[in-house]
Amino acid sequence: MLYYEQTKEIKESFMCNLSIKHVVAVVFTSFASFLFAGQTYNAASVEELITYLGAAADGDTIQLADNTYPLTAKLQLTKGVTLRGNDSNPEAVSFCPSGIKTTLINVGHANAVLSGVTIENLTSNSETTGAISITAGTMTNCIVRNNTTAAGWYNCTAGVYINGTALITHCVITNNTVTYKNYFQYVGGGVYMRGGTCNIKNCVISKNISYSDAGGISCNAGTLNVSDSIISGNVCNSNYGSLRAGGVYGGTYIRCEISSNVLNTATVPQVGAGGAVNANLYDCLVYHNRGESFGEYRPYSGGVYGGSAYRTTITENFGVGNGAGAYSVKLYSSIVINNYGPAASVNADCYGCTLVNSCTSYAASGTGNILADPCFVDAANCDFRISSFSPCIGKGDAAHATNSAYVNGVPDIGYYEYPEQLDNDFEVGIESSRYQCVIGDSATFTAKAAAVDGNITGITYTWDFGDGTTAQGETVDKVFVLPGEYFVRISATRNGETVMRTASIPITVTANDIYVDFENGDDANSGLSEAESKKTLHLACRLVSDNGTLNLAKGTYALDDGLIVSRPIKIKGSNDNPWDVVLTRNVSRCMRILTANNADLMVSGLCVSNGYQRMDANGGGIYIAKGTVSNCVITSCKIRDHIGSGVAGVCIGSADGLLVDSVVTNCWAANYMYGTGGIYNNGGIVRRCQIVGNSTWMPHGGGYRGVNGDRCEDSVIMYNENKKWAGTSSYNAGTKFYSSPGGAYGGNFYRCVIAHNTSVGTTVSGTIGAGGAYLSTLYDCLVYSNSNVSSAVPNGGGLNSCTAVNCTIVGNSAANGGGTYNSTLYNCIVWDNTATSSADAGNNVNVKEAEYTCTSPLLTGTGNISIDPRLTSTFRIGGLSACVNAGDNTKADRDKDLSGNPRKMEDVVDMGCYEYDPNSADAEFGVGFNLKIVSAENSETAILTAKTVGVPAGESVEYEWDFDSDGQIDLVTTETEVTNEYTKVGAFSISVTAKTSGGKTSACVVENCVLVKGMDIYVSSESGSDENFGNDPEKPKKTIISAIGSLAVGGTLHLADGVYPQGSTLVISQPMTIKGNDANPEAVVIRRSNSSPYSVMNLKTSCVLRSIVVENGYVDNIASIGAGIDITASSIVTNCIIRNNRIYGNNYYGAGGIRNNAAGSVIVDCVITNNASNAYHYSPGGIYTPNPCEIIRCIIGWNKAAADGGGIKSLATSTVVSDCIIVNNKSSVEYLQESTVSLPFGGGGGVSGCTIKRCVIMDNMVGKHSMNNPFGGGAFNSTLYDCLVAGNTSTNTANGSGGGLHSCTAVNCTIVDNTAKVAGGVSGGALINSILRNSILRNSIIWNNVATNGDGTDNYGGTVAFSYCCTTPAVDGEGCISKDPLLRPRNSSMPYTLRGASPCVNIGNNAYTNSVFDLSGKARVLRRTVDLGCYEASMVNGLKVIVR
Repeated sequence: MLYYEQTKEIKESFMCNLSIKHVVAVVFTSFASFLFAGQTYNAASVEELITYLGAAADGDTIQLADNTYPLTAKLQLTKGVTLRGNDSNPEAVSFCPSGIKTTLINVGHANAVLSGVTIENLTSNSETTGAISITAGTMTNCIVRNNTTAAGWYNCTAGVYINGTALITHCVITNNTVTYKNYFQYVGGGVYMRGGTCNIKNCVISKNISYSDAGGISCNAGTLNVSDSIISGNVCNSNYGSLRAGGVYGGTYIRCEISSNVLNTATVPQVGAGGAVNANLYDCLVYHNRGESFGEYRPYSGGVYGGSAYRTTITENFGVGNGAGAYSVKLYSSIVINNYGPAASVNADCYGCTLVNSCTSYAASGTGNILADPCFVDAANCDFRISSFSPCIGKGDAAHATNSAYVNGVPDIGYYEYPEQLDNDFEVGIESSRYQCVIGDSATFTAKAAAVDGNITGITYTWDFGDGTTAQGETVDKVFVLPGEYFVRISATRNGETVMRTASIPITVTANDIYVDFENGDDANSGLSEAESKKTLHLACRLVSDNGTLNLAKGTYALDDGLIVSRPIKIKGSNDNPWDVVLTRNVSRCMRILTANNADLMVSGLCVSNGYQRMDANGGGIYIAKGTVSNCVITSCKIRDHIGSGVAGVCIGSADGLLVDSVVTNCWAANYMYGTGGIYNNGGIVRRCQIVGNSTWMPHGGGYRGVNGDRCEDSVIMYNENKKWAGTSSYNAGTKFYSSPGGAYGGNFYRCVIAHNTSVGTTVSGTIGAGGAYLSTLYDCLVYSNSNVSSAVPNGGGLNSCTAVNCTIVGNSAANGGGTYNSTLYNCIVWDNTATSSADAGNNVNVKEAEYTCTSPLLTGTGNISIDPRLTSTFRIGGLSACVNAGDNTKADRDKDLSGNPRKMEDVVDMGCYEYDPNSADAEFGVGFNLKIVSAENSETAILTAKTVGVPAGESVEYEWDFDSDGQIDLVTTETEVTNEYTKVGAFSISVTAKTSGGKTSACVVENCVLVKGMDIYVSSESGSDENFGNDPEKPKKTIISAIGSLAVGGTLHLADGVYPQGSTLVISQPMTIKGNDANPEAVVIRRSNSSPYSVMNLKTSCVLRSIVVENGYVDNIASIGAGIDITASSIVTNCIIRNNRIYGNNYYGAGGIRNNAAGSVIVDCVITNNASNAYHYSPGGIYTPNPCEIIRCIIGWNKAAADGGGIKSLATSTVVSDCIIVNNKSSVEYLQESTVSLPFGGGGGVSGCTIKRCVIMDNMVGKHSMNNPFGGGAFNSTLYDCLVAGNTSTNTANGSGGGLHSCTAVNCTIVDNTAKVAGGVSGGALINSILRNSILRNSIIWNNVATNGDGTDNYGGTVAFSYCCTTPAVDGEGCISKDPLLRPRNSSMPYTLRGASPCVNIGNNAYTNSVFDLSGKARVLRRTVDLGCYEASMVNGLKVIVR
């Protein structure tokens, strides 16, 4: 088939006549008129072609005879040569593969031209750069067709691959297919652009297929301009990921036709469109594209998704999702009309778009937009030009006009600029006073006519209103009496001529009350009464007038598509029993039941059931973007596989969303990340709702998730769970699932009950987890009977990381912090909660701040008490409770308590969620007391206020006080307020007995309510008891967490020899010293004690850790944490052993041993050994410090990391490592077989990113890494002074370099016996934070290193600058020599020191030396001139390595 005929067939198959004003040029340019200065070679075979390509010079031409050229190797057009076939019939010259499966032709010269050939029939399983690859040059008048590749993952095409400056003109690219179907991206079936600048002109890209990005053209990077071209009939059969297009992805398109392209979604949901995604369109026509769904999922648009469109017409596209025409597009002077899909209640033309001076089917906000029929010339035959009556003429956006030829300088709307001359003898159109009206209103329709000869007299007009009535005349008035969707048509004849002109416009007629009955209704009915109910819910919804009511009869409404409502109407079901009116999904694919998108919309009395979403965040049941949903039930909805925040039940999307008096129950979330079962509230209000029995297996709350100033008021959140989903999910394999709060994640709660919620997750994600609520703020709430039994994050049965004000938290359970964990408490009661780790962890663990709170043990802070609150069975307080009038009024700025009573009954607010009503005082006589503690430097003073109830009238009361629980009465008084000072360290109980003058008696005892903390507290895991106070060495505490409760700020915990198991992270939140065994640190061990992942210790405030072992920490999928010790406040770790800790997973910024995130910390005289990290980036095995610190006299050895820094990684170059031994650390992705992710970063087997002084860096290794930086076996990106770098290796067989150092500065260092693939000793030139860092060596010895590739770079390679150094081969640097330095061998008594005859003695440059001592501790300059290397020559003693 000739090129012209093929182009004609493509156009006729996929486009309609006259569908684009700039038709692709199909007549091939004759090159006869071109002048070529060079020589012409004539080739008729591949052999001749190869010969002439070798002989040709820039400017020459190789003329190919008509023939088939089977290629056995890639043809390289890398000279400025023209390779020309048959310009009038490119099919006559064919390039095809002969036994090869690689790219057939590479055009790679700016002046290279490929013309008049066909490139076809490549079949490859591995080639990603297509049948033809262009990195520079021109391809013109060619056909690229019938090529196939199964190459996967990234940057792939079967047709044309572009990565440079290219021009493609007058070409056909068709029937190319990428067949790889697994998850991958950056793929174009016909054309893929990797980078550079490319212009595609007058081309046809058709019938190409891809399984990712785009079927036709995909532009991943660079600048792509496509003009005067047709992109048609391409298909993207996507089964994973997002942002896919049938036609084009990315790039700029000018005067192009994008039509009949298809995006098919099958097994995974997509964001995308059939036509164009994230493209910039100018003067384009986009039509007949489709966004299809063949599985559970749906794309977002049929026409265009994202990007922008200027003077573009988008019409008759089909999409199964929102915005069948355009989704989230910036539209200027564009027509978006008559797009369609099954979501009939949607604004099918546009969704989420910004419109300026555009024409569409709804009243769009924005400047200059019109709601009108654009009056196409003949849309039925794909003639989308505007007629002379179009309201789009002259209404475009002048600010974005680019063509001075526009009439009056203002463009029309749409791709077609209306000409001054009519195509027909005369035309007719309709002008309407309205396109929507209410029954009984009058609408005026006026006929408009124009004629070439100017004669519009004698025209007869006949009207058909679509409701069975007709009229005649130029202007008619019509009153519609029944609601419906009608087309008003006009027929016109002139002076009896046989030629008839027609036009039509749509009009929707609405009523204030519409009735619908799915089971008994009929769409032929009027819908004006129950007896005349419509059947279809979507139709009935469209026929309701603004502010009118849609009345739903009882029954089940089985929907094939979700109901999306964007108008101010009322939708009313059964307010007596919402379960009587059920909206449910009738299809197997994903479908949200209801979307509310108008602030004045009111929905009530419905049961919304069985909604289902995948990869869509906005709710499986209801999405309330705007509006109110009241008295509804949302049940049995689910969401799965969404990567971001998602919710199964109800999503509230803005402050204009309100859910009130509703029930959300039995909804499931099984997202990949961050899923909520019940409600996701983004700034809206939930009021008087029941959120019951919902579940998630991901970390965003089983019941509720709140963000951005949300409010949840007067609601109940009960029996929600974080548990494994019972169904299947692509992210739900195996037995692990993520820990999450059972009840609520985030959110602001007012007067709510959060009860019986459970977290049972098995896999950690951050520190997320709680039975009741996590990261929430609660006011006047009751939190009871929640539990956290997660094996991943068993912290906080009631609350975790929350702020609670006037809350009652009771009866909750967890391993740590049964009541609260890591939370802030004001005016609260936290009582009778339990923890499995220890009794002291029952109510609270790691309290951030507490004031005026009743709990046990007593918390540090103003107004706190530790007295039984005497709660009733309904969790209220009675008159004798110490919590009455014991709160802080500054925190009581709300009007009501949980029961709706005034928040303050008397002058002072009570603690807890309920106020005590004095009018309900008990009649039986009883006594209690309030306690206030005033702390001094060496004492605590108790201020006690006795309180009684039921005192007979006229009788007095006497009080007997025992202040120290010794059985002796210390004070008898009739005064209600007394004081007692405690100066002795310990815990004290108080009792009071009240006696009336009439003989009634009552007593009250509060155990251990006064605590005087000590500066020295003793702990023994073997002989201690937490019943002891711990201030007596003979009566020590048993656990560290209990001992901290007895320790004064700045005091010392003395740990006896033994093992101290920690069931969760030991958080140190007050300044203290923790001291073990100075003589034998291994005798005192603090370790993680169970299989759950958590770090051993967190130093949250400045403290000293001394003479202990920290071991067995394990962290899984938590970023920015140390598995052994996590330092977040400047601290000192001294004489400690940090060993056998590990961090695992796809994490950043952590460490196996110690993470220091505080400037000024000091790690001194420690051993950091056998720690590991197979986490991702910036996660070394030993120590990670993003802030400057000091590491002094430490051994950092035998640590491993899958990423950078086997031993140490610092982001602060001012971190100083001095007098340390860094030995046998490894950085390599292969060190752990469990590593399942690609780990691209790996530099510095021993150390990365520090200032290193007088250290031995020996036998470290950097190994294989996936992408880059397998550099520096010893050190990477560091500055070294007086260091020995020996025996290190860079083992990557591909590009490992710098066995000793890479991209470092080294002064007075000895770099010896190191090995690498390239540059065994030193290499430079790594790109670090976008800055190229070279190596600089001064006063150093680089000798006897090995490069295994044998290229002569044994001692150095890459970019290295030398001054006053000794190495070989000789280098061009000031003061350098190339002589044997005469080093003593490694196995000698003084390894690597200089022999007396060494030529390196006294030849350095003192200006480079700022050290006082060399590596051995001797003076750095013994004579007048410094020696080269790390040792001065007179050193007598060898290196001493002391291993503890």
